[in-house]
Amino acid sequence: MAQADIIKEYLVNLGFQVDERGLKKFTNGIDAAGKNVLKLIAGIQGVALAITAGVTKFASGMEKMYFASQKGGASATNIKALHNAVQNLTGAGEEAEASLQALAQQLRDNPGTEGFLNAIGVQTRTASGELRDMADIMLDFGQAMKDRPYYLAMDYARDMGISEDTLRALIDPRIA
Repeated sequence: MAQADIIKEYLVNLGFQVDERGLKKFTNGIDAAGKNVLKLIAGIQGVALAITAGVTKFASGMEKMYFASQKGGASATNIKALHNAVQNLTGAGEEAEASLQALAQQLRDNPGTEGFLNAIGVQTRTASGELRDMADIMLDFGQAMKDRPYYLAMDYARDMGISEDTLRALIDPRIA
C-alpha cells in the first residue's frame, strides 16, 4: 500500500482531492495500462523476431546465390532465371543449379570438355576469349541437344553432370 500512499500524496500536492474510491480507480487504471503496455511489448518482440528471421533467411539466400555464382561461373541473375525456368517446367530448380555447377566443374577439371562443347556447336568463349556465362553455355547445350536422339542427349548430359530433369527442361521448346 506504500505505492498508493505515494500516489495519494502526489495527487494531493497537485491540488486534487483524493478519496479512497477515486484512488483505487486511478491505481486500477494504471495497473491495466501497465498490463496493456506489457502486452504491446510482447507483440513488438514477436514482430522483431519474425523480422529478424526473415532478414536472416534473405541474407542466407543471398550468400548462397553469391557462392553459387562464384562456383558456377554464372551471374546470380542468370542462375535465378535458369532455376525458375527449370522449376516451372519440371519442378527441379535446385537440380538445375546443381547441374550448372557440375558443368562449370567439368569445364574446370577436364580441358577436353570445352573442345567437346565447341564440337557439338556450343560456343564457350566470347570474342575476347573470356569464358561465357555458364547459364548461357548450358542453355546453348540444351539447344544443341534438341535435334539429337534422346538417348544420345542424355548420354552427353550425364557426361557434363547435367541431370535428366534439367536436360528435359533445356530441350523443352518453351525455353529459348
